[in-house]
Amino acid sequence: RVDKAGIGDKGRKLMRVLRPDMPISPAERAVPTGTPQGNLWRSMQKLRSFMPTDLVGVSSTPTVPVTLEYATAYCQVLTRAGYLKIERKALPGKREAIYRLIRNTGPQAPVLRRIRAVVDPNIGEIVHVAGGML
Repeated sequence: RVDKAGIGDKGRKLMRVLRPDMPISPAERAVPTGTPQGNLWRSMQKLRSFMPTDLVGVSSTPTVPVTLEYATAYCQVLTRAGYLKIERKALPGKREAIYRLIRNTGPQAPVLRRIRAVVDPNIGEIVHVAGGML
C-alpha cells in the first residue's frame, strides 16, 4: 500500500509505503469493469465457445449487471455483423445456441448503436447496419 509523496526530479512521482502489513480490502482487489458490452466482449475473447447463459455468468458484476436478454441480443447482432459463428442452433424453449468468436479485432468491444449498427472502435469502421447496406 502506497501513497503519493510528491514529485521528484524529471517529473517522476514519489511514493511512500504506508503499512505493508495492512490487509487489502475487497474493493481494492476488484477488477474495474465498464459496460455490459465491454464485459461480454472480454468474456467472448476468453471463452472458446459459449452460450448467452455462460456469458451472463462470467460477465455480470455487482456494478455492471448483464441480463440474459441483453447477452442473447448482443450475440445475435454480432453474428449478423460477422464476429460470431453459430456452432449449434437454438431450439426455442429447449436449448440455447452455442457461439464462437471468429473475428477478434482488439480489446474494445464492438458497440451496438441506436441506429442498429455495429461499430468497431479498433478499426474505426461501421461493420454492419441492420436493414441497410454499407
